[in-house]
Amino acid sequence: MIIEPAQVADVMAWAIAYGFPLPRLQYKSIIAQIVVAEAYVLREAEGGAPLAIVGCLDIVSGLPGEIFFLAPAGGLGRKLVGVCALSRRLLVAADSLRPAGLVCWVRDDNPQGERLARALGFHPTGTGAGWQQWRFVSEPGDEKHRQDLRRRR
Repeated sequence: MIIEPAQVADVMAWAIAYGFPLPRLQYKSIIAQIVVAEAYVLREAEGGAPLAIVGCLDIVSGLPGEIFFLAPAGGLGRKLVGVCALSRRLLVAADSLRPAGLVCWVRDDNPQGERLARALGFHPTGTGAGWQQWRFVSEPGDEKHRQDLRRRR
């Protein structure tokens, strides 16, 4: 599996490969994130179609970095293990650079997104307005995880 910095063209290649599965406005948001974020594309082979795109967007200094992960709705099948392993390494590195940690948001009606968040090392920390917030835990005993557990009680 190959990982390299993501470009705007990778978003379009991903959309073409999976039949443009997202609403049109979401592509604009994703492209904006690719332009300003630290983002990577994962491919099975050199020059192949993107399997997934993962990135970290720092919206406000001092707040957690927000992770986005673009993968096909139908899943990645057997490729998911490799994609998660590579993505997790990126997340551990990104988490180490951000004292406030990393979060991602999963729609309430997205069980595949929940499973993916868990597989990547995120744990649910709150809900609101149809979305769930998940916090990344690089190691189960780390201080950020303990703080989240204290907040949830």
